[in-house]
Amino acid sequence: MKRRKKKNTSQQQKQDLRHQRNEFFRKIKQVASCFGDASAIDLLGEREHALMFDCRMRPHRFINPEDGRPKTSAHNLRVLNRHLNHFMHHSVVNINHTSTKLSYYDFTVYGLTLYIFWIDVHENSPKIADVFHPCFPVFNNNFDATWAGIEEGIAKCQEMIGWLFSDFKGSVVRFDQEKTEQTTGVFNSRAFFNNWIIELKMGENELLEIDGNKRTIYKVLFNNRKEIIPFTITPNQLGIKGVMQAFPLQVFIQQHAIIRIKERLSEQFVHMCYLLVFHALTLEAIPLKGNRSFLFPLTYNNAKLGYLKGDILGDKLLIRTFLFVTNNGTPEGQKLYDLIGVEKADKKYLNIDKLSTFINSDIKKDKKLNELFCKAGCGDLFQLDKILLDDPESKEIACATFLNQYLGLV
Repeated sequence: MKRRKKKNTSQQQKQDLRHQRNEFFRKIKQVASCFGDASAIDLLGEREHALMFDCRMRPHRFINPEDGRPKTSAHNLRVLNRHLNHFMHHSVVNINHTSTKLSYYDFTVYGLTLYIFWIDVHENSPKIADVFHPCFPVFNNNFDATWAGIEEGIAKCQEMIGWLFSDFKGSVVRFDQEKTEQTTGVFNSRAFFNNWIIELKMGENELLEIDGNKRTIYKVLFNNRKEIIPFTITPNQLGIKGVMQAFPLQVFIQQHAIIRIKERLSEQFVHMCYLLVFHALTLEAIPLKGNRSFLFPLTYNNAKLGYLKGDILGDKLLIRTFLFVTNNGTPEGQKLYDLIGVEKADKKYLNIDKLSTFINSDIKKDKKLNELFCKAGCGDLFQLDKILLDDPESKEIACATFLNQYLGLV
């Protein structure tokens, strides 16, 4: 029985390999037709086919480290790779400045396999090369630059995925390309893999006395593509002049700011929090009275949602809270007060201190209210979609009539 099982397993493996090989050449012919003459694949003999299959480029994927460093869970690993695969299959490149488009996945797996074989065919099969080479003139036309552009796009995607799966209390995520080990063997297929090792940098926190109370603050870490380092801002970047203007301030954030983002925006924005906060810190800050406090505009798809409020405390810049764009303490909140005299209590009562009211109500359809909020600088809120709500399927709220009456616009 054991021998029979072993034989069946071996036969199944052979069948799977044969199917995989057939699918590979079916796909390589499809991709070859985008670059030139697909019939060139049929010019190759069994030896060349075996070489192309063995030296095929593998898909990009994330893997856990095997050297004792922290690993992510199997669930998180699947989610990370699902995001990467979605990007690879839905991002496209034009081939040779024509209308022909190819996904990043097909380009890096099949296109590069064909290109690398095209380069090496002179050395491996010079007779075939004379016929095979002219079938793909596109490879002579700055093809390496196209390849480099796609690799840069993939790197940016990986960086984005790393930010999305980072958080201040847990860990910051980055990816490092797996190094191919030197081998004394004749053939090492690892050279054709595109594995990216997950690096987890555990969050750092400390206690800081604020207003007479000990508070936990979390260090903002930055992925510079080579390593994860503490993020710093110099006073000079904040517009502060003086002898200490070049002295770097380490950036920290309080949990309170994350809580306010959840309350005033939605749970969806908490998932993007690390990316949103880091991006806000790279924008031009608005100094407040005394030049020790600053507002950092927090945006999503170029729409301003509010501000992170930060204070300089010793050698630190601490992000204390998040202010929704209509809140008191923001330029837009002040404009609303100047226009209609609305106070903090009014905003809370009318629910205009939350994003959900603006993207899930009839306010934007009301001409007077729309003009009012746009005049105050809050018009970006009307550009956002209900998908950003905790419950995107919730019914639209009818509140425009009440707001008009309360604010005396009728």
